[in-house]
Amino acid sequence: MEKLARNQMGKLKTLEDQMVLQQLLTGALTGGTYNPDANSITGGLSRISGQGVAINVDLNSDFNQAKDPYQLISAIEIALMGLVIQRTPLIGMKCIVPVNEFSILVDYGYIAESQGGGNETKGVNFSGLSGTLKGYNLPVLGSTEFTQMKMNPHDGEAHHLLSNANNGMRYDVVDPMKNCHAIIYGPDALLCGRTIMLQSDIFFDKKTKSNFIDSWFSEGCISDRYDNLAVVGSNAVADNAAVLAKAKGKATATKSYS
Repeated sequence: MEKLARNQMGKLKTLEDQMVLQQLLTGALTGGTYNPDANSITGGLSRISGQGVAINVDLNSDFNQAKDPYQLISAIEIALMGLVIQRTPLIGMKCIVPVNEFSILVDYGYIAESQGGGNETKGVNFSGLSGTLKGYNLPVLGSTEFTQMKMNPHDGEAHHLLSNANNGMRYDVVDPMKNCHAIIYGPDALLCGRTIMLQSDIFFDKKTKSNFIDSWFSEGCISDRYDNLAVVGSNAVADNAAVLAKAKGKATATKSYS
């Protein structure tokens, strides 16, 4: 009985974690492009004054840039600087990356790894590894749920459990989300919270002679505030020149670029 209850709780928590990640990505993918050389931000959705800012650093869709640790860290830093130059405070900001990207950045010394296991990030739990981005003191989380969202977004099904024709399949993980490698967010990145706390009912079914646990909760999470978000993804048709230029400055003598 206890194992069944724990498994059910874990499943519900996974659903909740992925929902928050999806909403963060939804907001960040509408962000503008920051050009550090020209000190300009172009494109993206227009925002109401006071709603905050969003930055989208787009790498080549062939994933070659994302696979290169020098370009990956450069993209993350550009995304972060795109927020900072718009007077977004670093205090309270977090960065979430898939586990593979976290491991790569740790191997190359860009993240000081601190601990493993389940870690709490400002009230939002994501199972994974945690560390700090060197030079910026930015907490970084290697999220298992971020990785699973890319690998198996709907638990082997064609659509999300909550998606249907009436809501336009709005809960599905779309390809631009799967192609993301990092997201930076502030405390006001989205408006979310449980309207009904987790509740359970344990009952015995006489027909099957088995115990059953029924659990439920209600959560609201919207992304239309767009406050202080940045994302690194691979959805562009060409190399990101600003990222490549920054990476060249980081590369060691044994690394060359054409």
